Amino acid sequence: MFSGTSFIFVNGKLGNYIQCHWGLRQEDPLSPYLFILVADTLTRNLFLASGNGNIKKVGSLPWPNDLVSLYYVDDSLLLVLGDAESLITLKLLLYSFEMMMGLRINFHKLCVYNLSRCEEMGMRAASILNCNLETLPFTYLELPIKVTTLTREE
Repeated sequence: MFSGTSFIFVNGKLGNYIQCHWGLRQEDPLSPYLFILVADTLTRNLFLASGNGNIKKVGSLPWPNDLVSLYYVDDSLLLVLGDAESLITLKLLLYSFEMMMGLRINFHKLCVYNLSRCEEMGMRAASILNCNLETLPFTYLELPIKVTTLTREE
């Protein structure tokens, strides 16, 4: 959307006009606060879907029962079981989130990490979400993420 036009005087002469746009960019000082508001909306929708039983939480992890998502800067980590109903509900929530917020989720940057030993389950999850299947261990925020317990040396 356009919000107006501007002209710049160069050496006393009127230069070409510049079409101004309104909105926020990633480097805008308000963007972290807006991300928090937007992420909160997604989290509430995930909690509702989890409370209704449409998304099954990863219950064996040592996190509080209500934890379904983690956010840091512009990264999101969504924790759900790999059953078809949970994954389809998650994809529908992400699409509805796009429509509500006017944002676009980049499914090419989205990836699935399979915590189970069943390779077929990971491939099915990546297929449903139309994204890449990655392997463990991986590093998130400089911390190694793996199935086994972290040791003091790591």
